[in-house]
Order: sequence, then C-alpha cells, then structure tokens
Amino acid sequence: MSDPGPPVEPGAAPPPPPPQPGGWYQASNGQWYPTHAPPHPHGLPYGRPGPYGYPAPYAQAGTPRHNGLATASLVCSCLGIFLLAIPSVLGVVFGFVARSQIRQSGGQQSGYGLALAGIIVGFTVIGIVAVVVIAALAGSTVTPNCC
Repeated sequence: MSDPGPPVEPGAAPPPPPPQPGGWYQASNGQWYPTHAPPHPHGLPYGRPGPYGYPAPYAQAGTPRHNGLATASLVCSCLGIFLLAIPSVLGVVFGFVARSQIRQSGGQQSGYGLALAGIIVGFTVIGIVAVVVIAALAGSTVTPNCC
C-alpha cells in the first residue's frame, strides 16, 4: 500500500511540491518559473538585486539625452538676427526635424521646448527681416539727376 503523505487539514492549502530538477519552482499562482532568469540584453533593468530577503532597489530613472538639433535650431534662429535671416531658415528646419525626432524617441530625448523656441524665433526673425527689406525697397525712390 502507498503512503498518502502527511494528513491535510480541511480548508488548508496543500504543501508546495518539491523543487524540480533544472532550477524550476512553482509560484503561488501555480505556474512554473526558472530559478535563474536569463541575463537581460542591456544589463539589469532595475538595479542590482538586494541580499537574500531584501527586495531589489527601485530603478533610477536616467535623464533623457538632449537632442542636438533642438539646440542648433535656437542658435541658428538667433544668429539670423545678425546675418540677414539666412541661418533662421536653417533654424526653422532644424526645429521641425528635432521635434519629430523627440516625439519618435518615446521619452529618450529631451529638448522639445527648445526646438519649439527655435521655430518661433526663426519665423519671427524671417518676418522682421522681410518687413525691413520690403520697407527699404518701397521707400527708395530713384530720381534721375537732371538739372
């Protein structure tokens, strides 16, 4: 006759099964998990595990990288004040490209406001230079030198 094991009280949870060979354990939800997870491809995503009995520390949020085109956008737009708005056109283009890259990065890049400022300053400088050039051309009347 086989031994049924230790007596189980009614309403009590059954004892956990013995560990399986190969490093697997059964969790409280009834699923089997490996005791050693495969290494993460980019290192540990959360921090080093704590000593036995202590949880791992929370992940430290890394600061997002700054988009260089956002900075270039604002710098070029500001330089357009002194260089007849030519760099401001580049500043506007850089600003739109930078905003697109920042949106697609999923939070990995920062500088959205800087890119927006570059676009606004660039369009403003282009508009001011255009008004000044048009006013200068309209105000210059050519009179012939007669008499």
